[in-house]
Amino acid sequence: MHDWWSPLIGMIIGYLFAWSVFELTEHRRRKRTQAAMRRALVAELDQAELILSAMVFNLSIGTDHVADAVQELRWFLQLGTERILRAGVLDLTTGEIEAMRHLQGQSDQGAAEVLRTLSPGQRARPELRVPVLDSLLANPPVGFGQIEAQALRAARWQVQLLGDEARAAGEWLRIHLHDRGSFR
Repeated sequence: MHDWWSPLIGMIIGYLFAWSVFELTEHRRRKRTQAAMRRALVAELDQAELILSAMVFNLSIGTDHVADAVQELRWFLQLGTERILRAGVLDLTTGEIEAMRHLQGQSDQGAAEVLRTLSPGQRARPELRVPVLDSLLANPPVGFGQIEAQALRAARWQVQLLGDEARAAGEWLRIHLHDRGSFR
């Protein structure tokens, strides 16, 4: 009678140990996945911020609303030339960015006068894409809270609206410049 208890107890202990190791491994995997998703989302939203600022800059230069472009330019120059070029949100060369650094020392009015002389048709109009956010909303990870999901859905909706506005503003600018005869 005593002989069959030992293997049974060993099997139960082995099963419980294996189950706890499996659960611990799954818990760690979920945490790593959540951390990676969070880092990717933060990086994507940082990139979206750069793109939106570039849109404001691009659509403001050469217009009566260059004060917006001055503020965005000052923010861009604080980021650093390498980050701006790596992000690829402005159609400016390193030389052009460095040439614009002299605007930091000028007043907003003086910088606005310089930016007013630039042609808006020469600047890139980057697209705003958020695939990580779309993926996260389509397939939320385990443990993803309702409040987080709601906030990210609101952010996605704002991105959609801003993209639509940027496309509409770009089309208006294209038509406006074409009518004025300064379209290239």
